[in-house]
Amino acid sequence: MKKGLIVILLLVFIGLNILVLISFERQRGVTGFFLSRLFQAAPTVLQGFGEVVLSVLGRFTITIHSPQPLTYFNHTLDLNVSADTEILNWWFTLRRLSGNGVCNGQLVYDGVGFVPNISFTAVRGFNELVVYANSTKGEVENASVVFNISISPHAPFLLLSDSFVVCEGNAFSTLFQAADDDLDCFSDGSVSVNETPPFFIFIHNRFLNTTTIELFSGTLGKSEVGLHRPEITANDGDNLAQKVINISVFPINNIPVIVSIPITTLETYNLTNTSFYYQVPANDIEDGGSNSGNLTFNATFLLGNPFFSINQSTGVINFSYNLSDIGAYQVRICAEDQGIIAPPESFTFCNETGSNKAACFDWDFAVTYVNRRPNITDYGNTKNGRNLSLEINIGELVIFNISAFDPDGNTPYIGWYFDSTFLKRNLLNYDELIFVPSLAEVGAHKLYGIATDLLLNDTIVWNLTIIGPPAPPGAGGGSSGPGGASGAGAGCFEKWGCDEWSTCQNASLNREHENIMKTCSLFNLSEEYCGFQLRRCLDVEGCNATVRKPRELQICYFTLYPSCNDGILNCHDSRCELLVDCGGPCRRCPTGSDEKKNQGEDGIDCGGPCPTCLDIPFFDIRKRVGIAVNLFIFLALLLLLFIAYEVMRIRRLRRQYGKKIKKIVRTESSLSSAHVVSRYYFPTIYYLASSSFQFPYEG
Repeated sequence: MKKGLIVILLLVFIGLNILVLISFERQRGVTGFFLSRLFQAAPTVLQGFGEVVLSVLGRFTITIHSPQPLTYFNHTLDLNVSADTEILNWWFTLRRLSGNGVCNGQLVYDGVGFVPNISFTAVRGFNELVVYANSTKGEVENASVVFNISISPHAPFLLLSDSFVVCEGNAFSTLFQAADDDLDCFSDGSVSVNETPPFFIFIHNRFLNTTTIELFSGTLGKSEVGLHRPEITANDGDNLAQKVINISVFPINNIPVIVSIPITTLETYNLTNTSFYYQVPANDIEDGGSNSGNLTFNATFLLGNPFFSINQSTGVINFSYNLSDIGAYQVRICAEDQGIIAPPESFTFCNETGSNKAACFDWDFAVTYVNRRPNITDYGNTKNGRNLSLEINIGELVIFNISAFDPDGNTPYIGWYFDSTFLKRNLLNYDELIFVPSLAEVGAHKLYGIATDLLLNDTIVWNLTIIGPPAPPGAGGGSSGPGGASGAGAGCFEKWGCDEWSTCQNASLNREHENIMKTCSLFNLSEEYCGFQLRRCLDVEGCNATVRKPRELQICYFTLYPSCNDGILNCHDSRCELLVDCGGPCRRCPTGSDEKKNQGEDGIDCGGPCPTCLDIPFFDIRKRVGIAVNLFIFLALLLLLFIAYEVMRIRRLRRQYGKKIKKIVRTESSLSSAHVVSRYYFPTIYYLASSSFQFPYEG
């Protein structure tokens, strides 16, 4: 009986210790340093056994010794191959066959040269390794193997500074990296920013586990001035990395915008109407428009005798003229703001002083008896001089020029048109046009050069024949004029930013219902659950092209009442979830930066799927387990000492009171066996518990 009780106590002690070890291992995430050695068996076989061999009749054979079609528990594997002939070169490709959806089918390595018996890094999930070799005879063969990497998913991490500064009137841009130890990749939508607009995400390139990303904006205006705290999220499909950064948009004193007055000719022959009235249009972001009273206008005569002034508060020009005022004039008109009285310290960063700023233009006008039209005095081109009919090949550069004179003393406008398409206009006596025809301009065209005072014109016309291969059917259009870019636009790189996806709607509501249903069928979504989402995308560079434009419609799993408890990754309440039922409009998803110990972390925001803890190293976990084990051993020893003491005491009492004990047992046979045993083996404890302090065997 005594031996059985001791054995039971020892078994309980061992079981408790094992439970403690398992609990610590679970905190570490997956296979730990104790259980991995205790329970980790040979790799699990996926397909077949032994070596992977490819044999083709009449050619050589490649044997892949490692890796095998098995499940492995780490990223790094040996690449050990051989062939039954002399090999000149070895190379391999590795393709991801499973992943977070974004990465499926990703070519991780492509055509990497190697020598046998090296190591390489595979990706989590199923991998397809294809090994190639060419023999000294010029023959090429390959062998392939599919294997699985089974490890706990790691959270991605962001390599991004904490704070940035940008000045109003500029666009913000910074490059950063999102990386993942699982070699997961990131694409459109897997990296996002919660403050859209004004900030957007653009994926640049990927290399193994690192993706280069740009956080950018369009031109930041007065409404964006202040501190922004956008949160960047990288989502690999299993875990999130999130980081809040500070972007300070510093204000500047913007220059007023003033609209120039076209060249003007005032005639005096009609003496019944010899007055001029005009309010100069101007506007300032900080101080308002011409009628605000916050701008100061002034007019300075650069040519001719001054004979009028401008209203300094409103910018109104109002004067009368007569025959004595006949002549040519040029007046510089300016609008000045009030500046910023108390500029913030941030102005130092933006090279601002807060002082007044002014915008000006020069107004050319003439007072004459009768208006006379400008004259084109000379013209020509670099191909054949003054010839007005010429043939030009596609891509050939020809420069056209015009000289003009206005007898009223004004500087004329010189404008250019290609057929009916306006090209440009300048206020000059001499102007040039650089012309480079494209494929879209093949055929007969007219090029117009016009000199004008906006009332009367003089025109020259060139008859052009553009020589080149005939344009293919449907290839017309897409040109911004002669020499202009078509398609993506030469020298303009599109940079698209997109809003968040809208709430998922049923596909039956879209006019492209049939096309959406075809796509849904590829994902086994029935018509009841087939939905679509929309978003708006903007090219902040304004390239007028859509070559790199992201998609603005995608399919989704439709549910009538999306919520934070529907078990679906969806969008609702004007925000999108990051993982299923968390992030966006729902509770925050657990991450490696939420200042909480969760998701199997060893410490707060470290260990498990997060980066390795710096303040709780790997060996400290062993120390903690050791402390727990030692504590149990100490308590067990105390228990064993107590049992040994009671056993010795009982033996002494039995020798001294044996007959009386037997009599007590017989007389109390009606008691339960447990009650009797407790009194028999532990009399001291029993009588202490029953508050009876009189020892029954005395007297």
